[in-house]
Amino acid sequence: MLSIARFLPPLLLAAVSSPLIAFAIARAEVSRGIVCRDVHKPYDVRVPCFAGPALAVAIVAGLGAMYSLGLIGLGRFLAISLSLAIAVVIGLVDDVRGLSARAKIGLGLLPAIPVLALHQFVPRPWIPFFGHARMYLVYPLLVLAAYTVFCNGANMIDTHNGLLVGGSLSIVGASLALAIALRAPLSYVETLAVAICALAPYAVLNIYPARIFNGNSGSFVIGALLATCAITCRMESLYVLGNMVLFVNGLLYLVSVRGFLQKEHVKRPTTVEPSGEMKPSCDPRAPLTLVRVALALLGGADERRLVRAILIAYLTNAAAAAALVAAMGYRP
Repeated sequence: MLSIARFLPPLLLAAVSSPLIAFAIARAEVSRGIVCRDVHKPYDVRVPCFAGPALAVAIVAGLGAMYSLGLIGLGRFLAISLSLAIAVVIGLVDDVRGLSARAKIGLGLLPAIPVLALHQFVPRPWIPFFGHARMYLVYPLLVLAAYTVFCNGANMIDTHNGLLVGGSLSIVGASLALAIALRAPLSYVETLAVAICALAPYAVLNIYPARIFNGNSGSFVIGALLATCAITCRMESLYVLGNMVLFVNGLLYLVSVRGFLQKEHVKRPTTVEPSGEMKPSCDPRAPLTLVRVALALLGGADERRLVRAILIAYLTNAAAAAALVAAMGYRP
């Protein structure tokens, strides 16, 4: 009971600071006219453009409190904090000045550096059918690749209210449940719990109808967070298998546009009717995305129904992946 009581203040700090900081950022943006049109609504509504950095601040605050109470080590705290800080800076530059797609792929490697430099990884990932593999030479390269894949994948799927944040809650929640069930090291559970406590209240502001947008800074933070949880908590296979929704969306997009193009520079994959119903675009120049496929399968849907359908798929994917790796003998 005493140990559980020690966890509560850091978790509460993350949970309270996340929406409060997001709300403060949103008010500051509105006062300065930094608002973006929500293009998936049939009416003209403007929303603060990028409140995502609030997530990074809340997670760092929660982990900082964990460190001050002696619950996690300095290396873990610094590695995660610096990784998220780098992701925020890259995303803000993209929000304010704009970055090319190729630049974002290269810059997406940078949040991995603190994790590698402070050695917050174990180069023996668990792989289905093989167990814990020895990958001492190649693993750091895989860490670099993981960060840019997750950061840019998150950026590509962050198109509709609550889609990215809700999907992230699904996989982080599944990994937290698995860590508790398998009695993973306490530092893994604490890291995942802080992430959940920061994401959940923030999601309330981002779900339909969104009162804040993540911005590229927010999507990069969430992507870096997913990579960090996978690597520092030794759940690489779970985060690969449980993020198929994110990966399939990115693969469909890249194949259909035949290269690396920013989503802002291509035709929209959907159209919005005056009633609010969305339809898949008939323009052959529009990219193929998970949203476009989902709308074709649903025969059209409003944004709320569309996001709900994709999040159900994400939650099912994450839960099935957690059950599968547990059944196959995964141990952290």
